[in-house]
Amino acid sequence: TDNPGLYFLKCFPLMTTSHSTMPAYPLPRLERTESGRISDRVLNELDRRLNSLLEAREFLRTELLADPTEANVWGITAVNAAERLEQRMQLIDEVSRRMESETAAKDLNTQPLAALNLSLSDLWKGYIPIALMLYAEYEKHRAGSETAFVVGINRS
Repeated sequence: TDNPGLYFLKCFPLMTTSHSTMPAYPLPRLERTESGRISDRVLNELDRRLNSLLEAREFLRTELLADPTEANVWGITAVNAAERLEQRMQLIDEVSRRMESETAAKDLNTQPLAALNLSLSDLWKGYIPIALMLYAEYEKHRAGSETAFVVGINRS
């Protein structure tokens, strides 16, 4: 795959909990008045959804910094929290949409995403941070080495 983070998520099940998916919302119908202006009902719904989005984003950014151990492990600081949030949001958006549709293993010794029974919080707190860390390490390695990039477990 062209995205090492998603490859990691598909190949290395670390946690199992019940799976819950994000709700699928119907596409909004853009209503306009006779003069061509967007209707007040649509504007009110947009405002409501955007406010919810901003509140959720602020909660998640604060949550990234709330646990000093987790922030230290994943290298999250007040300076980079917004960037890390956006990275996680992009991956959770992509992976959550693919979770239920990927029901067959594509390679030997892999499990399909749907079979992993992962919750969104499993992705958010475990898989996605690991995938982002591995991808960053892979990019550093690729830029400075022609040797293989090997992922392993180091016991200390």
